[in-house]
Amino acid sequence: MEELQTVWENKAKDPHFKQFHQALHDSLSKIGKYYNQLDKKPAYVLALFLHPYYKLAYNKMAWGGPVEQVAELASGNTDVKDWHDEALKIVEQTMEEYWHKGQKVLVLQEQIQASDSNGNDLCPKSVFDQLQQTHITHDGDKGWSPELHRYLKDMPSKVMRDTDILEWWSVCDAACVCIVSLV
Repeated sequence: MEELQTVWENKAKDPHFKQFHQALHDSLSKIGKYYNQLDKKPAYVLALFLHPYYKLAYNKMAWGGPVEQVAELASGNTDVKDWHDEALKIVEQTMEEYWHKGQKVLVLQEQIQASDSNGNDLCPKSVFDQLQQTHITHDGDKGWSPELHRYLKDMPSKVMRDTDILEWWSVCDAACVCIVSLV
């Protein structure tokens, strides 16, 4: 949306597109209406976060971080936010919420897990469940935060802007499983 907005803003200033200026201004007004609504919805931030190319770096570059916030405050804009921090808060709140839900599911699974009198599992865990249990047992005492920060620091070499994130997440290595299951 931002790239489209930028292109249309440039065309609206360009005399070569004079006959389209009114349509461009009307279109920019409509984009602005919907773009401002994104501030109230975490889905856009989470979608960017889940894309391994963008993560939270795009938010910081395009929307600004603490440096831009200070500059805006100095210029008299008192309604300015550190958008990178706002995006990080959304991601952290979502991860914490899903982490706790995952922990509750594990407790329920353990309660459901039945054994016969010889200690044999009557409900054996699937390969995926065993993998998840390994991650949660290994990282359970550390919580979701270290997993988040590992994901944010890692930049896979073959990830590009047009990477199909559904395909990427479906084939990523076992280290990705915890993030996917939480978000």
